[in-house]
Formats: sequence, structure tokens, C-alpha cells
Amino acid sequence: SAPGRFHRTPKGSSETELRFVHSADPHHGRTFGRFDETDRFRFARLEAIATLAPIARSQAAPHVLIAGDLFDTVNPATGTWRKAVAIMS
Repeated sequence: SAPGRFHRTPKGSSETELRFVHSADPHHGRTFGRFDETDRFRFARLEAIATLAPIARSQAAPHVLIAGDLFDTVNPATGTWRKAVAIMS
């Protein structure tokens, strides 16, 4: 099948199919030079996470895998992790 297209397993086949949407390293809470988390970068990262579930639903993928660092630090600010969790729930 072509890149970006899904292969459908024929009915009765012994093949197993695992469908998921993958994203990596959003680094919520990260600052970019003089820009802090109150700027457009925070909103862009949160918006990207918010699109994962609709994409998964549209592709009949029951799972979303976020690999790598979801947050930029091991102890993100309370507001940072609460916003990320709210968007993902």
C-alpha cells in the first residue's frame, strides 16, 4: 500500500492488525528562547495533542501512542500537566 494509506487485512486472514496513531516528543512546558509558555508555542503544542484523538477516530485506530517526552521536565508546573491531561481526556 502507498505511504500514509492503511492496509486492510482480508476477512478470514490469520494476520493480526494493530492500529494506532503515533506522536513523539511534544515537550509541554518547554520554552523557546525569549518565548515562554504563555505564547503561541504552548497553544500550538496543545492543539497538536488535541488533534490526535480525532485523527485516531477517523482512521479507526483505537490507540494513541505518545513516545518520548510528553513534558519538558520531570516535574512540570501544575498548570502545564493539567492542561495536557484535560486535552487528552
